[in-house]
Amino acid sequence: MAYPRSMDIAVEVDCGNTPKKAQVRDFVIAVAQGDIEHVLDASSPEIRWESVGSKVFEGPDEVVAYLDGPADKALTITRLISHGKEVAAEGERVTADDEIRRFVQFVTFTSHSKNAKVKAVVHYEMALSDDRT
Repeated sequence: MAYPRSMDIAVEVDCGNTPKKAQVRDFVIAVAQGDIEHVLDASSPEIRWESVGSKVFEGPDEVVAYLDGPADKALTITRLISHGKEVAAEGERVTADDEIRRFVQFVTFTSHSKNAKVKAVVHYEMALSDDRT
């Protein structure tokens, strides 16, 4: 199902000369926008998505069913850290229901190649209270 792609996006980090960081940046944005086509294009057929504290989703069909939903209203990526074929992303998102959520994702690629696909995602997320100072 296609959802609106219009949302506020802020990336507070420079991907520099690190293609894996740019790939993860684009992947995180695609997830937030509900751009399932991009997620599938970027993923290996053996994709594994672990939503820590919830469930593990194996393969494109399960991952798509888990991610399919309304686009977020806003996304801020505050940190991207790359090492070899792994990248960590940190940020906040505002859901379609106006809930503010903080997340960290550890993304593992199939190889070191610049054309490598996402093999695994370990996703940590928590809701933030509205009275943050």
